[in-house]
Amino acid sequence: QLQAQSSQKPEMRQFQVRLSLQYRPGWGSDKPFSQALSEAWARDTQRKTTTVGPQRAELVLLAEGMPAQGRISRGQQKLAASSLILAQLQHLEAMKPQNTILLLDDPAAELDNQSLSRFLSLVAKLDTQLFVTALRREDLPQSWQPQQLFHVKHGSFRESQSGP
Repeated sequence: QLQAQSSQKPEMRQFQVRLSLQYRPGWGSDKPFSQALSEAWARDTQRKTTTVGPQRAELVLLAEGMPAQGRISRGQQKLAASSLILAQLQHLEAMKPQNTILLLDDPAAELDNQSLSRFLSLVAKLDTQLFVTALRREDLPQSWQPQQLFHVKHGSFRESQSGP
């Protein structure tokens, strides 16, 4: 469902390569989880850590059937990951309306102005509580009027009326 929803996103359609997702469970897919857990029990007990299980699962972004890392730019990776997050939020909203929170950590990093503007316009349409970090206030659209604005410097922060 996530792959279907994310493939409809404009930022996913702009790529010159075919992007897809691959789910890798946290254990070999050739055996049931209970068997993988039993086989790893002695090793995991000795190491005091778990080496199999759902916590080891991965969602891998593929470009033309190969891992996308190294095949598409970092900006494209960021857009693809953002598209997946937006699709996930929309999917959650469709399944059961609930309060969601989205943290955008410096969305302007590694995105050109056009891609950033398109992405932020999609984010603005979401019914979610939003926390956004930015190195500079001018990296965010002027139309965004935060309810609260903070300036962070050397690990401490203060409320700010107009930004740094």
